[in-house]
Amino acid sequence: MKLPSKRAFRKEADAIMAGESYPDFTTGAVRERLREAHRELCSCYLGKTFPHILVGKEYYSSLPLYADANPYSGNALGQFQRFDPAWDIGSAIGDIDKAQDIWRETPWKVRAEYLYALAHALMSEKWTWRFVSALMHDTGKSAAEAWGEYNEVYRFVLIHIWFMFKRYTENDQFKSCGLSGDYFGYSFKGRGIGLVVAPFNFPAAIPVRMLTLMLAFGNVVILKGATTVLSDPRLKIVSFTGSSEVCEAMIKKHQFSPRTGGNQLTIGSAETGGVNWVVLRYFHDLDWFVSQCIKGNFGISGQKCSTTRLVFVPEELKKELLERLFAVYDKLIYGNVLDGADLGPVIDMVAKKEIDRKIAFLAEGFAKVVYQKKITLSPSGQDVAPTILLADYDAIRNKVVMQTLLDTEIFGPVFTVVPFRSIDEVHALRPSMEYGLTGSYYAEHPERLAEGMMFLPAGNAYGNRRSTGATGPEEFGGLGGSKSSYNSGLKGYDEVALYVQKRTHSAVYPKSWTEREKLTFRRKMELHGVAVKW
Repeated sequence: MKLPSKRAFRKEADAIMAGESYPDFTTGAVRERLREAHRELCSCYLGKTFPHILVGKEYYSSLPLYADANPYSGNALGQFQRFDPAWDIGSAIGDIDKAQDIWRETPWKVRAEYLYALAHALMSEKWTWRFVSALMHDTGKSAAEAWGEYNEVYRFVLIHIWFMFKRYTENDQFKSCGLSGDYFGYSFKGRGIGLVVAPFNFPAAIPVRMLTLMLAFGNVVILKGATTVLSDPRLKIVSFTGSSEVCEAMIKKHQFSPRTGGNQLTIGSAETGGVNWVVLRYFHDLDWFVSQCIKGNFGISGQKCSTTRLVFVPEELKKELLERLFAVYDKLIYGNVLDGADLGPVIDMVAKKEIDRKIAFLAEGFAKVVYQKKITLSPSGQDVAPTILLADYDAIRNKVVMQTLLDTEIFGPVFTVVPFRSIDEVHALRPSMEYGLTGSYYAEHPERLAEGMMFLPAGNAYGNRRSTGATGPEEFGGLGGSKSSYNSGLKGYDEVALYVQKRTHSAVYPKSWTEREKLTFRRKMELHGVAVKW
């Protein structure tokens, strides 16, 4: 598929970024189209056994298979291979390394054309509805949540193409002096084989974002689920989304181990969680505030790193706000999202037990449970009733209590309300944060809203809106070196530097060269991706 000019591409991509719309999933036509997608998914994919695939070769394990199950019914969606030590992975990575040599030197516009064709395929109605159905079956997302995630898939691809235009066409280096030679240019080459370790909760958007960003800049990629991590020294980059504990263990074990060709392991994207703040300073529309708190909490049953975790409210509004929060959560439908429910069970029994354990832990002296939604249990038994906890009146002034609340991430439909008497009490907590992913600040006074958004310990700071639902252009990512951002907060176009190695090229032309020979040399260098200064 032919790549448009830089200006034409930007115009097309801008229209797509700004043009998101959601179908009305309550109408008959849309519901029938979704049912059709469910039937297509069942007939084409569900119930089958899938191999691992490396360099076009299928790998089947001698070990027992594991099943991916629907969170509500517990029924198996498909059978998958466990890693088998007998597999000759080293040989496969050798073939991947050879492919890396080719892909690294593939002209950037050719790579961009592949991604451009991919983006347009992903935007087609066929794949949109199939992916929406798959996300609902696999992760328990509601139709609206699945639609929202899938819209980001092709947007990420388009954004990365734009990053390619910027990186490879913005010739903004200073000129060098004559002593450097007759020729001066610079290039950006891929670092090497990349590993993308993907999460369960956004199995389309997050892996596609991490994978296509690596591919765009000349790195071949191995994509795998978030379990064990490969340790081959030929791997040069890893992007990871999962638990903080696994990420930290991976970095400690592998980052400084010897790499083939030198250099340490580069940490690309690394998002692992969040204890996200919602702060109510003064905001007249309490109905809006409450709706945004709940929407930021129940999406995919709270299994988002950006989910509402701590809600700071003025002491005098505590009683009224709790009543409003309870009433809104009561109206939500719990059950099977395939039948139209707003939320349902968590991903597996391990997650349920961990959430229950953390609720019980906080209830032992840190906050009390003041609300649990009445639900009908699912066949899988992986149910966590949406829960609201309330910290004591003096909790915000108790360092031990607040540090525990600030550091305890519950990856489920659970949040804690913390009352305060002065906004300064909330602002004083900022230096204590280990996390720094998202946050929301509510204020009507323009200066206070601006000050509050700048105060939030968050890479994505929101004003008067929920802390979830970041779009591609918002460049989702944590603040600084927090637990939510192990690459020191680099995101968006700034993150590109992690996937390339910059080289400068200067040369003296032989005196015997004709102008034609000089032009031949320059054009050959340009084919290798060198931006020529002169």
